[in-house]
Amino acid sequence: MKAYQALSLLCFGLSLSPSAFALTYGEAKSLAKSLPIQYLDSTDHGKLCEILGVKVVQDLNPGAEVLNGVEYRKDGRTIGELDLVILRDSVVTDVIEVKCMASYKKAANKADDQLERFAGYIGRCDVDFSLQGKKMPCDVFGNPDIRLGKMSYTDATSAGFDYDLDFSRKEILALIKDARASYSTAD
Repeated sequence: MKAYQALSLLCFGLSLSPSAFALTYGEAKSLAKSLPIQYLDSTDHGKLCEILGVKVVQDLNPGAEVLNGVEYRKDGRTIGELDLVILRDSVVTDVIEVKCMASYKKAANKADDQLERFAGYIGRCDVDFSLQGKKMPCDVFGNPDIRLGKMSYTDATSAGFDYDLDFSRKEILALIKDARASYSTAD
């Protein structure tokens, strides 16, 4: 077991159930329609899952700030991008990788690899963190107790993930279809 996985299991213990804060289909469709159409792809719908994940995490962490798409670079080279970052009092408390793939095993492996890479940069100021091109202070990532977790479709916790989205893969694909249809009827 990778070191960060053991820490993640210890920190998360039993996962909080996001079902108590379920996002309705209509709310999810509104979020999907707010995205550029290129993010509404039935084969690669990671960005939509990340946006839906922001809502789940916000509901589970009232008062916390949830960021999507924090990039980290060293010597001008991108090392990685963090799907969901939770801040409390300007300090990162959690980083969650959202992976929506047909295979939970492949999704978990990809998330584990990304979280393991990031874990090596926690507390280091030789790395530049930014959100939408705006640099973030490195001390925001200085918390040595940052919890690392994974999120996927609605039943993902049964497959070893820490968080579930409010929708299954089938429901996400239907959501994409509905949202794409609204683009053609909007004109």
